[in-house]
Amino acid sequence: MWILGSIGGPRWCKRDSYMAIISAIDYVAENFNIQMKKPVIKCIHSDKNNQCIKERCPFHE
Repeated sequence: MWILGSIGGPRWCKRDSYMAIISAIDYVAENFNIQMKKPVIKCIHSDKNNQCIKERCPFHE
């Protein structure tokens, strides 16, 4: 599980939202025994953010 802010990079990146979604899915599975599908997330916005951390981001293609 990721901790928001542990990867670093610009705050306005969609990465934090992607990480929050995946963390919420893990939390619900662990605490409520409800399984949800985890989306395969691949960022399509890195070319629009000149501060993108590229390969350090788990969602960068």
